[in-house]
Amino acid sequence: MSAAEVRQTVATAPWVRGLIFTVLIPGTIAIYIPFSLADSLTPPGGFWNAGWLVSGIGAAGYFLCFMHFLASGGTPALAFTRPVRFLIGEEPHRLIQAGLYRLTRNPMYMSVLLVIFGQAIRYASWRITAYGLLVWLGFHIVVVLLEEPHLRQEQGAAYDEYCRRVPRWIVRLRTPGSGLRAVAVGMTAILFGCHDAGCADTSWRDLSPHKTQFVEVQQHVRLEVLDWGGTGRPMVLLSGSGLSAHIYDEFAPKLAAFGHVYGISRRGYGQSSKPDGGYENRRLAQDIFEVVNALKLDHPPVLKTTHGAPGAICGGQEN
Repeated sequence: MSAAEVRQTVATAPWVRGLIFTVLIPGTIAIYIPFSLADSLTPPGGFWNAGWLVSGIGAAGYFLCFMHFLASGGTPALAFTRPVRFLIGEEPHRLIQAGLYRLTRNPMYMSVLLVIFGQAIRYASWRITAYGLLVWLGFHIVVVLLEEPHLRQEQGAAYDEYCRRVPRWIVRLRTPGSGLRAVAVGMTAILFGCHDAGCADTSWRDLSPHKTQFVEVQQHVRLEVLDWGGTGRPMVLLSGSGLSAHIYDEFAPKLAAFGHVYGISRRGYGQSSKPDGGYENRRLAQDIFEVVNALKLDHPPVLKTTHGAPGAICGGQEN
């Protein structure tokens, strides 16, 4: 295989980039560094062999999370690693809320920590224990200062609702049986694999009755447009700052009784393109006009939310 073919394979196969990410980042953090910190490469044995079980649970958890990302069309790469996405991929567009993500918002980080602390037990090493605590602190800082603000900007109200239901770190088991069910689902996936869409259904479930299309408003810039259908005069729902058109998932189907309802996610939000520029008001208004023209909508009213309150824009000006 030529160098060009290798680059093409990496660029088009998320699992290849996901494996590269796993070796370079979690592999270094959870295996290479703890192994280097071990006081002795000969485990003491006995009770300390329980570390194998802890690390095994962590590895299984990481594998399940990894499969969630692949099924959603992305890799576990962090948002700020986009400059090297050609090598390690990038996050999926949709928020993952199924599987282990129903119990905690950061199961992949917790899985990596279990692998580290499992080695701390196996080698009876205080140095690896201290290292694991530092890694957790680093994870916490990344989550609070970088990942959560980024996801809140990308996913809007859907992420706020997810944060309300699911804790950041501490696993929440709502009923005694829920933990057993989660373990059973996880072990089934490990033993038998995910061979159908039902087993690999790991992304956020969008149950709102709409069609999705993308309209190019500028070179290499496409906006996500949701179409809830309806008859009569077309109307456009425009998401406010920090939100995608999915903010209208519950309201729009009711509005469809009075007209044909469309929703537009502005550039930078939802599944719309996220270019480096073009976020000034005039350009954002032009984006909306481009969508209206592309869909051949005849002078539709455009409704939007501003910091949670409904409003309207006409001719690119807010009223």
